[in-house]
Amino acid sequence: MKYSPITLELLRSKNACSKQVALFKRYFGDKPVPLNKRIFTKFGREFDIEWASMHLLNSKNYIEYHKVIGIAWSEYQAVRLAALTKYIKINNPAGVKHAKVIDAARVVYQKAKALAFLKIYKSSNSIKPLDFRQHAIGYQREIPTNYT
Repeated sequence: MKYSPITLELLRSKNACSKQVALFKRYFGDKPVPLNKRIFTKFGREFDIEWASMHLLNSKNYIEYHKVIGIAWSEYQAVRLAALTKYIKINNPAGVKHAKVIDAARVVYQKAKALAFLKIYKSSNSIKPLDFRQHAIGYQREIPTNYT
């Protein structure tokens, strides 16, 4: 499939925050980011993948992305809960080990997020802004349209 390259210009056009723009420029300059697993695994923890999913994926692909990362999130939470349970049983001496287990699980989750975004972004054929009023994931609430 045809997809648009991720560039500094694209991030600026989508109003990325100055921190993310500076980070992108430091690593990639004015060149498009190479869209491969090595790069997304390496840099996925530093870049705001959630922001990218909201601003660079169309509605259909955004929903697909959240279906894919939902599995990784569940696995991360399961590891986190198991570690927390052990921590509570043992109390403070397990605190350092608990943190290490949680951090390791978070790395796996963040890698899965980055790779899911890469896969779905590369399979998309256009960048369309996401209308969160129609495609809210994980919660349902009405967004007020007038404040009178």
